[in-house]
Amino acid sequence: MAKSTFLQLCQDARRYCGISGTGPSSVSNQTGIMEKLVNWVADSDLYIQRLWANWNFLHVDDYSENILVNTIEYTAPSDIGTWDMTSFWLDYSSDSGVSLTELDYLDWRNNYRNGTQAAGKPSYIARAPNKNLILHQKPDASYTLTGEYWKTPTKMTGNTDTSNIPEYFERIIIVRAKLFYAEDQEAREVYQTTIEEYRDLLNKLEAAELPAQEDRWMSSTEDSMV
Repeated sequence: MAKSTFLQLCQDARRYCGISGTGPSSVSNQTGIMEKLVNWVADSDLYIQRLWANWNFLHVDDYSENILVNTIEYTAPSDIGTWDMTSFWLDYSSDSGVSLTELDYLDWRNNYRNGTQAAGKPSYIARAPNKNLILHQKPDASYTLTGEYWKTPTKMTGNTDTSNIPEYFERIIIVRAKLFYAEDQEAREVYQTTIEEYRDLLNKLEAAELPAQEDRWMSSTEDSMV
């Protein structure tokens, strides 16, 4: 089963909110309640993505950079959110691969940036304020740097766009959109019943998609005992 598109999520949200009529037929050029609905779905998706910087569904595990002789700083990817500073290796796939140790940027700036730096095989890596990567020592040869990071959330804008949130949990987007709808309509009872479902779905999403949280969604023998 394929992931729902932005348009399909909007159509599902309309039905779930009980908004009369059909559609929307497009996420563009809407007016009135349909324009609000499209915005609620897009904002709900982005809101949930932004709750945690280290969602599993935002994780990128294939960062790779060619390291050049005497070049210490390397530009971060355009979609960088947060680096996993424990993940960096030089020449990971070779027998001489080295795991890089994180070096605090201020420590690097105050103690290693100035003056002449001897070249050698880097063993430390620092994260600059602009999220660029800085190696220490200055590379004495060509290497391959690999690592992992979490990308920034992205907003759905086109009909066929899909969410970063896994398909299994897409309903949380629709439920969060209904909360916006209930607020707009000042429907307190609708809000109260919907917030309960939203909290349940969020708890399950966090258990499945945050590191080391799987046990939150697992039953135990004691749970099944009467």
